[in-house]
Amino acid sequence: MTLVNQPTSAPTRKMTAVIVAGALTAILQTVMAKYLPDFPATQFLADFDVWAQAVVMMAFGYFTKERDV
Repeated sequence: MTLVNQPTSAPTRKMTAVIVAGALTAILQTVMAKYLPDFPATQFLADFDVWAQAVVMMAFGYFTKERDV
């Protein structure tokens, strides 16, 4: 496996995707808990908070491709 040549100090696209996915998942969980407390997925996300967020973050990172430099 070859490493990605990173000409800048900016994070790679995969790392950026993971950060954005984590933020979006946290926002979604907060909005659902506040405005949809009786929705079935709200309780699931509350019980498996960290695991659900980790799965979404890994999926975003896995499916994001790096740009060719």
